[in-house]
Order: sequence, then C-alpha cells, then structure tokens
Amino acid sequence: QRSLREVIGRTAEQELLAQKKVNTMISSSQALGVLARERFGERMTIDELGKALKADVVIFVAMDDFALTQDGQSISPLSRLRLKVVNVADGARLFPKPAAGTAEWFDLRVTLPAQSMERPTGAALMQANQDLARITGDQLAKVFYEHIPDAPTRLRERE
Repeated sequence: QRSLREVIGRTAEQELLAQKKVNTMISSSQALGVLARERFGERMTIDELGKALKADVVIFVAMDDFALTQDGQSISPLSRLRLKVVNVADGARLFPKPAAGTAEWFDLRVTLPAQSMERPTGAALMQANQDLARITGDQLAKVFYEHIPDAPTRLRERE
C-alpha cells in the first residue's frame, strides 16, 4: 500500500536527518509521486528518477515482502527489502560498494517474534501494518550508521 511505503520512507528520512547523516533530503513521497507517472512497460531508471527529482544521490529501495503473518495463523511480522545507493550524475553505485563478488543490492530483513492478537479487527490490523512500516523505516535508516542493535521485539512499542 502506498500509505505504508510513505510511512517507511518518512520514518527513514526523519531518522537519517535526526542522526545528521544527511543535511537535506527529498521526501520519498515526492519520489513516489514521480514514479506514479511511469507508464506501464516504460519503467524509469534510478538515474532518471534522480534527475526528475533534481537529486544528487538516490537511495532506492525495492520491497520484496511485507506481511504480518508468515503462516497465515499467527502474527509474525516480516519485511524484506533490497536497497542500493546510486550517484545520479554518473549512475555509479555507491552502496553496496561495487567490488568483485559483491551483490548489486543490500538485503535487509526485519522480523519480529510471533505474537498473539485476540480476534484482530480491521483497525488493529491496520495499526499493526503501520507499526511494521515504522519499524522497517527505522531499520532501513540504521543501515547507514553505526548503532547499538535495538530491534524491537513487538509491534506496539511505546516510549
């Protein structure tokens, strides 16, 4: 869902800005808006996306899986994504560093332990999806800086 992609992007942006890992950032919602104008069968390249946004660098994320359940029975949240960072000017991949034997994409997997949810309502499931999106965005940002691992163990973590 577009709304969940926006939560992931916004969370990652806020975390990277808060940690001062970037000075400025074009919002992911702007990038999603540009990508929404793609025509079927005419996919925009990462370089073209960056140029359309007037960006110097693009953090490109491909979502492979996003689910609250893996077995259809229990709530066991999972998201899997691939990402890479590209220099718009020359199309060079900046991350993961290109070298012999390295993958073109960095794989990120966010999993949380199975948890019970008594007769989940539509609202509870929507909130759980939002929580997983927020956690995914946070973990995405943390790919770019050193930190003490603090992966949440449950969907609803309150400060």
